[in-house]
Amino acid sequence: MATTTGNSRAATEALIAKFQVAKLLKQGTPRILFPRVIELSANIHATDQQGRRITLLGTIDGEQGILTAERAAFSTESLEVLQAFHAAITRVKNLGDNDIYRWYLASSNGSSDGNGETQQDLKLNLIWPCTSQHIKKYSDQQVRMVTETPEIYKKPCPAFHAGEARRGTLELGI
Repeated sequence: MATTTGNSRAATEALIAKFQVAKLLKQGTPRILFPRVIELSANIHATDQQGRRITLLGTIDGEQGILTAERAAFSTESLEVLQAFHAAITRVKNLGDNDIYRWYLASSNGSSDGNGETQQDLKLNLIWPCTSQHIKKYSDQQVRMVTETPEIYKKPCPAFHAGEARRGTLELGI
């Protein structure tokens, strides 16, 4: 991991303040398929890690970026709340960067550590500029889970194993 120093560190840290929040990217909801399909609400996972991480889509100087923030719990009920959270970020310290990926520690409130120093209670990850593939990765995605049952296993597997045995390619893994 490359680290920045001097003026480049200050410029890298300034990117967080320049980030313009557009929307919350959701992490998706699993769907369980086979033998029956169970559809779950699409809004269950707006945050992940029990509400300690949010991923925001926004822009810096007109280019799209993705900002991931982690802490105790995030309120995500409206764009205004997300923008207020972003506006409260202070004491940004760059931990390192590599091409379009950057890592930071920052503060989200005025809490002190007892010595008058503001605690850095956030870990921030910034991807900027980001591509459509980055946006897709952090957006809603269909996830499928297959539950094997003895009945499902009995139908296709013996025929497959018989064919492998006839070809001499069956490995039992014993």
